[in-house]
Amino acid sequence: VSRDPHSATAAGQLSWQAAQDIYTLHQKKAKTPLFGLLGFPTAQSKGWLLHNLLFQLIQSRMTGEEETRRDFLYVNFETPEVEGFWKNWKERIQGLSVTIPHKERIIPYLDRVSEEVEHSGVCNTVIRGNGEWMGFNTDMMALQTIFLPHREILQKGSLVIGTGATARSAIAALQQLKIKDIYLTGRNMKRGKELERILGVRFVTYDQLRSLKVGGLIQTTPVGMFPHTDQLPPGTELFRPGIVVFDAVYNPSLTRFLQLAKERGGRIISGEKMFLKQAQLQFKLFTGWNVSEEDIYSIWNKIHGMKI
Repeated sequence: VSRDPHSATAAGQLSWQAAQDIYTLHQKKAKTPLFGLLGFPTAQSKGWLLHNLLFQLIQSRMTGEEETRRDFLYVNFETPEVEGFWKNWKERIQGLSVTIPHKERIIPYLDRVSEEVEHSGVCNTVIRGNGEWMGFNTDMMALQTIFLPHREILQKGSLVIGTGATARSAIAALQQLKIKDIYLTGRNMKRGKELERILGVRFVTYDQLRSLKVGGLIQTTPVGMFPHTDQLPPGTELFRPGIVVFDAVYNPSLTRFLQLAKERGGRIISGEKMFLKQAQLQFKLFTGWNVSEEDIYSIWNKIHGMKI
């Protein structure tokens, strides 16, 4: 009986194609280092494709004896809570990407954290080494790189939309670049006021947005993400020629929010750029290997053409 290579072997299980072509399970061993994504939900993530295919690319370029090759496997760990997962898995894994809602919750379980985590209060990458767990924030590192060429315009004032972990990373990145006038807005006023106190920014309500004059808009909410691509976050009334507009949503890469900003003369930055830059930094932390921006985009374009 023939089997569709794209269909799952059973409900909730892998397709034949994913097991063989992406995870290469037929080549793995019991001691293969295990990495993964910790979050809830995780079904929307493409990170498992990106990291496994990046490893295959690196492997294809290695020379020497077969036994000198390091192995690698990256999977999704979908769980609504951290404590039980950490208790059961911390001795079996080598590193994790961390996504919503665990980017702040994971920190108490770590032995040490980087300066970026200390500054932002957010951790999206953890690795094990020398018997310790270390936390990093590659989101913040990626945003610093992305914002740097626009620093002069962002100095005219920057508005961060959203009050979640990505908003905290964006604020910390702006502060590292010495951006002084940083505003924050979001539906959750209690959370916004808390971040105002903790991070030293100014929280403004939606009704106050029209009175702002800023050089940059940093959109960090999931509003406009596939499949709800027709939705718009607040802040569009501030669009004007020359304003820098970043949207953390990377699916689609050109959101309605960014399309509208571009139509009104704004300089737009897609969340795809942040996602791929932070993954590049994360892969280096996981494996010790550098991959180029060209490699990252090559693999990403390949993923877009896949039927998984």
